[in-house]
Amino acid sequence: MADRVKIYCNTCKGETNHDIKSTHDQSYHDEFEDHGQRFLGYYEETEFRFLICRGCDSATLQEKWTCAGMHDHNGDEIFSYNYHPKRKNLGEREVKKFHHVDKKPNDSYKEIITAFQQGLEIITAMGVRALLVKVYASLKE
Repeated sequence: MADRVKIYCNTCKGETNHDIKSTHDQSYHDEFEDHGQRFLGYYEETEFRFLICRGCDSATLQEKWTCAGMHDHNGDEIFSYNYHPKRKNLGEREVKKFHHVDKKPNDSYKEIITAFQQGLEIITAMGVRALLVKVYASLKE
């Protein structure tokens, strides 16, 4: 385990080294049996890390999560990270204004941006799909 990680610090306002003071692992495994052999069906693994900034001594809880199916094209695991308190470097951008686009797609776009900024990934994906259908339909006309 690395003793130190580099993440954005809300207090220092930049990427700084953080010491890992403590970790806690949590896992869930769903196994099933078929013809006398046991198989792993689904799993989730979460690692909680208590981090202390080396610049200002502020504390952060890092949640590192993965589950079955989260792999890249090489077969390596992909992890999702959440931080508490949330990182302030996400830089919420202003919604772009499209003057040449109809009102309905423009309103949908604003709702997609709001969902994305609130971390609602599934709602964001659904909104992007719906927006693409609207744009494609307007191109066919």
